[in-house]
Amino acid sequence: MIEVSILDGIAQSFFIYFGIIVVYNFIFGNTGVKNIVYSLILLLILSLIGIFLGDITSFFLALGMIIRERRKPKINYYHLNVFLMLLSSQIVVLALAAYFSRGLLYLFLDLHQIADLSTHSHLFTGVEIVTMCIIDLLALQFGHVMIKRYAGSLDISNDGEVNKHLFTILLAVFGSIELLLLISNFQGVTATIQLTLLLTFVLMLGLISWQALETTRVYILQKKVATEKLQNEQLDNYLKSVEHQYLELRKFKHDYKI
Repeated sequence: MIEVSILDGIAQSFFIYFGIIVVYNFIFGNTGVKNIVYSLILLLILSLIGIFLGDITSFFLALGMIIRERRKPKINYYHLNVFLMLLSSQIVVLALAAYFSRGLLYLFLDLHQIADLSTHSHLFTGVEIVTMCIIDLLALQFGHVMIKRYAGSLDISNDGEVNKHLFTILLAVFGSIELLLLISNFQGVTATIQLTLLLTFVLMLGLISWQALETTRVYILQKKVATEKLQNEQLDNYLKSVEHQYLELRKFKHDYKI
């Protein structure tokens, strides 16, 4: 565990949640003055809480978001899913940035123990934040490419049933990541083992997510085809009904003339 100053801790927590809140508000168009002020207040609170609670802050943030949605007349699982994906991704990004920063400082400062990093806490925090921002930008670019690829065939924003099932999966994923990191820190697992566990988990999660994405895409396409088939059948029945009425009308006119 690297001891950092209060100022470093605030800066670290601020940039952790800054990306989540900014991207979430951008996705849903929450760019009004009221939302900006609310986001800044929330960021300040999270930055202060993060000093004392550390990784558990993310758990309370997710819990607060769920409670907020449950207080509405209808829960918007799509909003919750986007938030959980952003939160889970940022937790993983933070962990990867921390490991990369440690390795970088070990290499250039010729350190031998993790405790030695505490004497360079300002430098460590700065490198970690920069690394985290770089990974976030790369992740956003990758996400943009994936959205362009699946935008036409994977719109689930209005599918309540799919979003409800996806929420359960994402909540389990978020809980698993939090549990992995908390247990590793509590048990004093070495950074190398923790990084190996995290990378293995992320790799498995990536493969599962890709498979789930493809399955969802196929499901939505099948649902779309079934809907179009039903609409075509209804249109065909309507045309037959119109044709039948037209023939009946012609027959009536013919009998009337006679």
